[in-house]
Amino acid sequence: MDRKLPFSPLKQAMTAQMKAEAGSESSFRAEHELIRAVCDRLEAIADALPVVPRRESLRELIALLQYGIPAHCRHEEAALKEVLGSNEEGQAWLRQAAGLIIAEHHDNETIMLELAEALEDYGDRQDPARADALGYLIRHFFSQMRRHMAWEDQVIAELRLIRR
Repeated sequence: MDRKLPFSPLKQAMTAQMKAEAGSESSFRAEHELIRAVCDRLEAIADALPVVPRRESLRELIALLQYGIPAHCRHEEAALKEVLGSNEEGQAWLRQAAGLIIAEHHDNETIMLELAEALEDYGDRQDPARADALGYLIRHFFSQMRRHMAWEDQVIAELRLIRR
C-alpha cells in the first residue's frame, strides 16, 4: 500500500504540535540546553561513524543546523542589542563581549551550514572513506559551539538576560 497522498498527515500533525510548543514561554537557558542536546547528538554521530544515523534523525539535525539554531542566534542578538542600547552606563567589556558573541554567531552559522550539507551528503552517499572528514567537522562544530555557549552564558548572565 504505497498510495500517493496529497499531503502528509503525520507532518501536519507534528507541525501543529511544534507550533504550539514554539508559542510557549522559554528562556535563553532553556534554548541553550536544547542546543547542548544537539551537540550531544552530533557527538554521538561522530563517535559512531562510519555508521550513518537514521534518515529521520539526520533530517531533524540538518533542520536545526540550517534554521533552528540560526533563529535562536538572531533572537539572542536582538535581545543583546536591546539590553545594551538601553544601558547607558553599560560597561565597555560587556559591549565588546556582546560584539564578539554576534561575530561568533556569524562564524558558527557558516560552519553549521557546511555541516548540514556534509551530513546530508554523507547520509545520501554513506561513503566510509569520508567518515573521518565528517567526524572532524562535527567535532570542530560541537567543540566550538559548547565553548561559545559557555562564554555567552557568562555575558548574558551579567546582562541579566538569564536569571540565576
